[in-house]
Amino acid sequence: MAIEVRREIIRQLSRLKESDPNHSALPFLKKSLAEYDDFILDSCARRYRSTTHDPENLTDIWQSIWEIWGGRAGIIVNVSLCDRSQQEISKLEAEGRRVFYLPASLSADSDRPLLGKVFGELVSSAFTAWSAFKNFEEESGWLDVEWQNETPYIGTTEDYLIKQFKQKGRVLPTINAFVVGAEFKYLIDGEYFDETGTWCRVASGYPDRRFSAAYRNHYGYSSTAQLGLIPLWSLKHSSIIVGGRSVGLTKRD
Repeated sequence: MAIEVRREIIRQLSRLKESDPNHSALPFLKKSLAEYDDFILDSCARRYRSTTHDPENLTDIWQSIWEIWGGRAGIIVNVSLCDRSQQEISKLEAEGRRVFYLPASLSADSDRPLLGKVFGELVSSAFTAWSAFKNFEEESGWLDVEWQNETPYIGTTEDYLIKQFKQKGRVLPTINAFVVGAEFKYLIDGEYFDETGTWCRVASGYPDRRFSAAYRNHYGYSSTAQLGLIPLWSLKHSSIIVGGRSVGLTKRD
């Protein structure tokens, strides 16, 4: 019901903007749209926290989430049916992982400026159109990620992590996947990935220079957290604050 009301508000906004860009009702409609967006996202979070995470339910929740998130950037996202079974989802969650959806249209390095519009409060050079950061993995569709606040595998090297993850059929997250996973965690738990001091290696950077990412709360409250990126000069680099969370990819036919 809320989704349909939201769509009707958007239709009214569009008609008024075309007929009278200075119409007095526009501020009211924009405020109403923002309130409905917040209500729908809050409803999604409450539903996620209180219901069974079967494939159909997760698909429906994520369709509603992307109705709002995609709308911020003017894109339509059609969420495919979750490719994990009920048993697989339960096993992943018991292992401390969560399933989320990254649209193909927002998964490439060239899509990051659009991703920046989806999460407009983020400030990062990775979202600018001129960014030369490349993704070293293809990650889109249904993914699962290690859910803890602080990055696991602290003190390891990227070379070690890549080999360990490969044996398990998993990979490091791209910046795109890291951001969407972290935004989902904030929606559900009120906390981002790595906002407390750790850094997560990401499968993005320059050919000769990899990066690690984290959310940094520069202003004292999470709603204005920034995405931080730092260069790591070697695959054999290690640090007491740098680790990496693994991502499980969409099943391929």
